[in-house]
Amino acid sequence: MSRRLTSSLTALEKVRLTSLLNQFSRAGEQACFSFHAGTLDAEIWRGLETQLREVYASPGVQEWWSIRGHWYSEAFRALVGNPEEASTRYLETLRDGAP
Repeated sequence: MSRRLTSSLTALEKVRLTSLLNQFSRAGEQACFSFHAGTLDAEIWRGLETQLREVYASPGVQEWWSIRGHWYSEAFRALVGNPEEASTRYLETLRDGAP
């Protein structure tokens, strides 16, 4: 069994990570609903959707999502819960050390 990526974090760092990812996720979830309600421009949504899919494809976020994904709507879970659909470009930048 592989070691969990967050196992090296302190309890305080885990709380901070959860707070950060929760805020990011809620903003993404709201944008998703706004787009589907017709109140968010499609061009803006395309960029946000790509960002969400790529961030949620990263191993650490997937680990967090596996524990906390049930906090979010079914529609949002369907959007970000399939990391194999995400572009690998973001993951490649992580390996290369780029921001």
